[in-house]
Amino acid sequence: MSQPIRLQKSVSRRVRKRSVLSLAFGAGALALFLAIPNTAAFAKSFWIAHADVDVVVDDDGSLRVVEEITFDFNGSFSGAYRDINVREGESVTDIGVSDSSGAYSLGGCTDLGCSSPAGTFGVEHHPTFVRIVWHHSTQDSLRRFELGYTMVGVATAYDDVVDVNLQVWGDQWAVGVDRLEARIHLPGNPMAGDVYVWGHPDGLGGSTTLGEDGVSPAASVERVPPEQWVELRAVFPTDVLTSTAGARRVSGNGLLSIQQEEIRFSEDVDIARQTTRLGLLVGAGVGLFMGLGLGTMTYLRYGKEPKVDYDRQYEQEPPTELHPAEVGAVLSQGKVTAKEFTATLFDLIRQDAIHAQPTTVVRSTWDGLRNETISDLELSLGSETTGFRDFEQSVLNVVKRVLADGAVPLTEFR
Repeated sequence: MSQPIRLQKSVSRRVRKRSVLSLAFGAGALALFLAIPNTAAFAKSFWIAHADVDVVVDDDGSLRVVEEITFDFNGSFSGAYRDINVREGESVTDIGVSDSSGAYSLGGCTDLGCSSPAGTFGVEHHPTFVRIVWHHSTQDSLRRFELGYTMVGVATAYDDVVDVNLQVWGDQWAVGVDRLEARIHLPGNPMAGDVYVWGHPDGLGGSTTLGEDGVSPAASVERVPPEQWVELRAVFPTDVLTSTAGARRVSGNGLLSIQQEEIRFSEDVDIARQTTRLGLLVGAGVGLFMGLGLGTMTYLRYGKEPKVDYDRQYEQEPPTELHPAEVGAVLSQGKVTAKEFTATLFDLIRQDAIHAQPTTVVRSTWDGLRNETISDLELSLGSETTGFRDFEQSVLNVVKRVLADGAVPLTEFR
C-alpha cells in the first residue's frame, strides 16, 4: 500500500505489527551536483526535470547505486560534479559515468571549472567525500546523465535486521527537481510483512510503497524544492544476506531501536506542528492587541487624517517607468504572484520577445456533452532574445520550455 511522505504516524502503527526495513546511505550521501558553465553567457540557468535513484543491495550488504538525472539546460554548459559524502569505514568504488551516447572515459580533470574533452570524467577521493567530475557539451536542451557506483560499509547489519537509511536527495542542490523516484532491490527471498519502508521528512508531496509483492521499497516525490533533502529508509531480515562483508556489522538486535526511533520522529513532528500552531495563534493575538492599541493611541492623539482635495478623475499616464512586475512588487511590499508573471508575459509580447495572434479553441464542458468555442491567443517565440532584465529572462525561460514543440494557445499554459 502506498503511503504519503509524511510517514512517521502511519509507520508507527505498522511498527506495532512487525519489524522495520531501513535504507542507510549515511549522512549526505547525495551531495551537490552543479553544472559548470564553459563560457559566460547571459541569464544561463538549469533545472532538474527528473531524478531516478536505483539501489541494489548485494548478497554481502554492499549497495550498487545507479542515478539517472535529467537536466534542463538554458545556455551553454560543459561540465558537472557530484560529491558523495562518506564516513569512517565507508568507501565508494566502481565509479562510472555515461549518457545516451555511451560510457565516459576515466581521465578527465577534477578541478572545478577546468576543461577536458567531452565524454571524460575524473574522480577524487577525500577523507570525508568522493568527488566525481564529468565533462560534456550541452546547450539549450534536456540532457540525462547516469552515474553508477558501489558503496561499502553503509548498510548496518544487526543480528536480526539490516538497516539501510539512504538520503536519496541531498540539501546541497541549488535548484529543485520536478520529480524524484527511488527504489531498492533486496537480495534473497524476503517475505511480505518482514519488510518496511519510511520516507522523510514530513510535509513533502510524495508517497512510499512496498510494491505489489510487499518487498520492494520505493518512494516518489513531486516538486522537491531547492536545498531540501529526501530520505528513504527500509529494513529487512539479515538472513537474506549470504554474508555481511559489505555492511557495517553491529552485534545485537536492532529492530526495536529502529521502531522506537521512528516513533520518536513521528512524535517530534506532531509536537513541532502543535507548537507552530500555538505560536501562530499567540503571535496573531499579540499583533492584533498591539495594532488596536497603537491605532487607538494614534487616533486619540492626531485625530482623523485631513481630507485632501484632488480634482483629477484619472491619471493620463503611469507615474513612473517601472516594469509591470516591479509595480506589483512595490504595491505588495516586495511580494510577487502569478499576476506579476502574467503582466511580464504580456510585456514580453509588447517587446516582440513573444508573438501572439488571435485564435479560437474548442473547449469541452458538461463532462464532454457540450463543446464551446472560445477566443484565445496563440503564443510563439519572437525575434528578440537578449537585453532583458533578470526577471523578464526568467519568465522567458519558462515560456521557451512550454513552446519547445511549437506554438501553444494561452489557455493551455499551466
